[in-house]
Amino acid sequence: HLVLNGHLDTFPAEVGEEWTIPPYSGLVKEGRIYGRGAGDMKGGLAALLYCFAKISQTSFNGRLTFTGTSDEETGGEWGALWLLNKDDRLHGDAVLNGEPSGLTVRIGEKSRVSIILEAKGKAAHGSFAGYVGENAIMKMVRVLPLIESLQGTPAVFTKETRALTEEVMKG
Repeated sequence: HLVLNGHLDTFPAEVGEEWTIPPYSGLVKEGRIYGRGAGDMKGGLAALLYCFAKISQTSFNGRLTFTGTSDEETGGEWGALWLLNKDDRLHGDAVLNGEPSGLTVRIGEKSRVSIILEAKGKAAHGSFAGYVGENAIMKMVRVLPLIESLQGTPAVFTKETRALTEEVMKG
C-alpha cells in the first residue's frame, strides 16, 4: 500500500509580521508569485497528483492512496496524524510526502519513523551473566549508533539528477 501525502493549507500570516507585499495578494512580479503559501507544497502536490495519475494507469499491484491534509505537517490539529488516528486504511507500507523541505534532497522527512527491531538472546541466571547467556538488550544497543548515523546524511547527486535540478532551478 503506497500513500502519497501532502498538506493543502497555508499557514496563517500573523498580525505584526513585516511583509513588503500583502501576504494574500498573490502578486506576480518578474515571473514570480509573491504571498503567503505561494510556494509551500504547490509543486509537491502537483508532483504527487501527477504520480498518482501515472501509477493509476499502470498495472501497479498494490493499493494506492492520495491524502491531502488541511493542516501543517506536524503540530496541526487536522494534519497527517489526525488522518492516521482516524482511519487505519490510510496506513501505508510506504509513504511519499511531497513536502519540499527547503528544496534540499533528502532520504527522509522531518517526522517520525516506526521501526520494529528484534534481537534474540539466550536466557541465563544472573549469576552466570556474561558466561552462559546472550544478552538481547546489549545486541540491540549496538544498533542505536547505526540508526543515529542516518541523521544528516548529505544529498548525493548523480550527473542526471544534477542536470535536472539545474534545469528546474532555471524556471
